[in-house]
Amino acid sequence: MDATLPIRLVIADDHPTTLLGLGLLLNNDPNFSILNTSRNGHETLLAVRQFRPDILLLDINMPVLDGFAVLQTLHSEGIACKSVIYTYQIDETRLLEAMNWGVYGVVLKTLPPPMLLQALRKVHAGGKWLEMDSASRLLMRDAAHQRLDDLLTSREIELIKIVAEGLRNQAVADRLHIQEGTVRIHLHNIYKKLGLSGRGALIVYAQQNGLT
Repeated sequence: MDATLPIRLVIADDHPTTLLGLGLLLNNDPNFSILNTSRNGHETLLAVRQFRPDILLLDINMPVLDGFAVLQTLHSEGIACKSVIYTYQIDETRLLEAMNWGVYGVVLKTLPPPMLLQALRKVHAGGKWLEMDSASRLLMRDAAHQRLDDLLTSREIELIKIVAEGLRNQAVADRLHIQEGTVRIHLHNIYKKLGLSGRGALIVYAQQNGLT
């Protein structure tokens, strides 16, 4: 495969805010191309069969068919697709089953968005991303040292919740009865405090930290 071509993705998650955030995050990176998004297991199977993506980014808790059923079906049909599970948690037994069905990575939804991009690149290059234990320890250490309300003001947290609804700056300003320029200043400060690259990463962060 030409290394200059973007990594082609099908994304499956039943949470609309997650899909919105992932779309903004990945569409802002020329190394990725989203072919399709789906919100249940049946739609996911249809999308993978039609588009044959490089990677399927898959939530395991979906209606109609869950992620495990999707993986097992694709494996039985012999469809060559590297799958990355995107979840809050997965037990070891189910993980071993999933790996037999073509899973190359597990990314915790509680991890910072840049780690998801790193995982997708690693899987696309032929590697695996299964470092769940070390990632969990890192998150626990960070949580012990610094709570969310220690990082952000109450107004900044309120603004994040509104941005996570998918509203643009002027609509956010109208909701908060402030100027659009003030919204931009707040966002700049929030990105800096949280180490985020932009709006897409902020929406994913909000969903992962209970701000939606």
